[in-house]
Amino acid sequence: MSHLLRPLRPDRIATLYLAWPIVHVLAKSDRTKLPILMYHSIADGDSATSAYFETRTTPEVFAEHVAWLCDRGDRIVSVRQGAQAVANDHVTAQLVAVSFDDGYEDFYTTAFPLLCECGGSATVFMVAGCLGKKRDSFGGTSCLTGSELRELDRKGVEIGSHTLSHPDLRSLSFSKLEGEVRDSKAIIEDTLGHRIVSFAYPYAFPEQDRRFTAVLRRLLIKHGYEYGVCTSIGRAGRDDDPYFLPRIPVNSWDDPRLFRAKLEGGYDWLRAPQRIYKGLKQAFRSPSM
Repeated sequence: MSHLLRPLRPDRIATLYLAWPIVHVLAKSDRTKLPILMYHSIADGDSATSAYFETRTTPEVFAEHVAWLCDRGDRIVSVRQGAQAVANDHVTAQLVAVSFDDGYEDFYTTAFPLLCECGGSATVFMVAGCLGKKRDSFGGTSCLTGSELRELDRKGVEIGSHTLSHPDLRSLSFSKLEGEVRDSKAIIEDTLGHRIVSFAYPYAFPEQDRRFTAVLRRLLIKHGYEYGVCTSIGRAGRDDDPYFLPRIPVNSWDDPRLFRAKLEGGYDWLRAPQRIYKGLKQAFRSPSM
């Protein structure tokens, strides 16, 4: 995909010509916070989704991202490794965690071979309800099978839970919420033959709903999770809740300049308007559980 054909993006303009230069002036581009990249499907194809909300990354663009990280000497790690570095204050300028939501087949066929070429690892957050002996699909895209998941696990890829059925967790009753957290973990552990400890929140993370997030956090702890990630934008630091670490969304429209800016903190500014927007939605929404 040619970067010359990219659409006009207000977030890109604000990042490259305002936020990123300010980050450099304030000497905060040393990356003492951890970028956790959030990918979904690595595949070609057109999408009606806007550039900001796109979740697909073409193999060409993903290969560019991996090559750029590799050439710069970055260490590409799983979310578990990254979360441990954050907790122990061991984040370095060359540490980048990579995650893939939903558990698509194209991680196995396309993304993982590219990561292997530079010795990188990653975390796949699997929608557990799609696991079975036969290949299932989610959102019209083929998912990983149990045998492929086991092979990836043996080769060092971390596997985490992305719930059982990928619902809007905040809309569920307490019992159904617990089932999504508990049963997804059990299915993946039964598939792999060992415990898993990571969780990825689906859809927009309702950080303004403190009551709901407190309930979810207790459930994650109860069922043996040790950390997790969400869709709040930004790099992860010691001040972030280890069960809801922020991530940086990445897709086909991230040209090299924007990709670098995101890694170095230039995209973190978007967390503030994201919080304001969520706060306004929370104010006009009826109370959850």
